[in-house]
Amino acid sequence: MATPRPAFNAVILGAGVGSRLGPLTADRPKALLPLADGGDTFLDHSLRCLQGTPVRQVHVVGGHAFAALEAHVAARWGDWLRRGVLVLRRFPDFRTVNNIGTLYFARAAFVEPCLLLNSDIVYHPAILRRALEHMAQEADQSFMVVDGSVDLAEEEMKVAVGEEGFLRAVSKRLAPAESAGEYIGILYLTPADADVVLSAAADLLAAGRTDLYYEDVIHSVLDRIRLRPLFIDGLPWTEVDTVEDYQRARALYSELKRDAAGGSHAHH
Repeated sequence: MATPRPAFNAVILGAGVGSRLGPLTADRPKALLPLADGGDTFLDHSLRCLQGTPVRQVHVVGGHAFAALEAHVAARWGDWLRRGVLVLRRFPDFRTVNNIGTLYFARAAFVEPCLLLNSDIVYHPAILRRALEHMAQEADQSFMVVDGSVDLAEEEMKVAVGEEGFLRAVSKRLAPAESAGEYIGILYLTPADADVVLSAAADLLAAGRTDLYYEDVIHSVLDRIRLRPLFIDGLPWTEVDTVEDYQRARALYSELKRDAAGGSHAHH
């Protein structure tokens, strides 16, 4: 018998300006960059992957070019908006506060088991399926989705695993040699673990650490929560910071669309 799939909330963090993309994000957030001409955006890709899952609410946190986000969501996801499945919220301090602030701003979502997604990632749908399977099997085990097959350098958000298989570090500053892989921008937190993370975020924000990433907050509490890596080696994904990244993301997306149309099961 299939494991029953418990309900969960999702949070998509998309408030940032995306300044390294220059004019591409002048009038829209990264989440609304098209992955195909006139077609799906990064946000649509994640929302589509969440369709048909037991997600209760999806909290999308915007900031930069929020009106564009509102218009897009109303046009494409009106049904979810009307039914209260999709909740769109504007983070007012997006220009001055890093995503530690967006995470804390979305805290209401974390009273339920919660899946957090960065808004600038494209990934094989099987990655999300694998995360959801893990959530169904071990609802009380928080995890970060990790790719252990990438060549690591300076830019990546890297993770290190301790002796018992739990994460002991999450940081861009980790030496590649001691890293188990790269965090891809999808994580799952139980309400109890989210509570620890959010109260640490509150303390850091109160101390003026508005420059931090939410991964820095998680790193700071790894002695208090047990966070597993969920490895997705071999399944394609990419995140977007630069124009080159964006071109890669579009290429990957068209590959995924071709796979889906051809019924390819190569990655399943």
